[in-house]
Amino acid sequence: MFRVPSAHCIPILLLAALVMSTPVRAEPPAPSPPSARFHRYVYYPARQVYYSTEQQIWFWKEGNGWSYGVHLPPRLRGKMGTGLPLRLATDRPFTAHAEVEQRFGEPWRARQRTLQDRDSALHEARHHDDDRDNSG
Repeated sequence: MFRVPSAHCIPILLLAALVMSTPVRAEPPAPSPPSARFHRYVYYPARQVYYSTEQQIWFWKEGNGWSYGVHLPPRLRGKMGTGLPLRLATDRPFTAHAEVEQRFGEPWRARQRTLQDRDSALHEARHHDDDRDNSG
């Protein structure tokens, strides 16, 4: 004859079944060293702003420090210029900002100044030619 277990035995039986069905694992693999993990960003040198493509978070300068958020403050939106894709060995891009600025930001701004100077010179030359044509 089959006998139904008493109510106080049921939790013990369920726990035993759970323990017996749980696979035993060896130790988890060691985490990768921090320097081996690279994070992807887009750096906007015109505003000195980073965007984490993995975390979908913006990082920007705020006074003497840095802030972050899912949205940029209104004062930084617009006229972002071209973004430069970067891979950095940190999840806080501002810790590498001095190097990023030296390698990418400063040369980018120098190129922009050269382009603006060239455009200004072309604009002045056109107006000078127009003035000469209208005076004759």
